Amino acid sequence: MAETFNCPNCGAQLEYSGDQPTMTCSFCSSLVQVPKELVRAARRQTEDAATAQEVNKWTRWILIGVIVLFVVPTCIGFGGTLLGVAASVIGTIVAVFATFLGVH
Repeated sequence: MAETFNCPNCGAQLEYSGDQPTMTCSFCSSLVQVPKELVRAARRQTEDAATAQEVNKWTRWILIGVIVLFVVPTCIGFGGTLLGVAASVIGTIVAVFATFLGVH
C-alpha cells in the first residue's frame, strides 16, 4: 500500500511504497529521507506478509497430512466394502440363475 509525503526540498507529493529509508524525488531528483513511520509501517507489512506465507505453508502441509492419514484410508475401506457388497450381490444373482437353469 503506497503512502504519500511531501519532498522537503521542492514540496512535491511523493508516493512511497518500498521499505528503504531513502528515495529519489521524481520532481527535483534529490535524495529524500523517508519519514521513519512510513519505513516502519512498510517493514511491518513485509514481515506480516512473510508470516502469513509461512502460516499458509504449514496449513497446506497439515491439510495434506489429514488427507493422507484419514481421507485416503477411509476411501480405501469404503471401496473394499463396495467390492464386498458387489461380490455378494453378484454371487446371489449367479446362484438364482443356476437354480433356474438346473445347474448344481
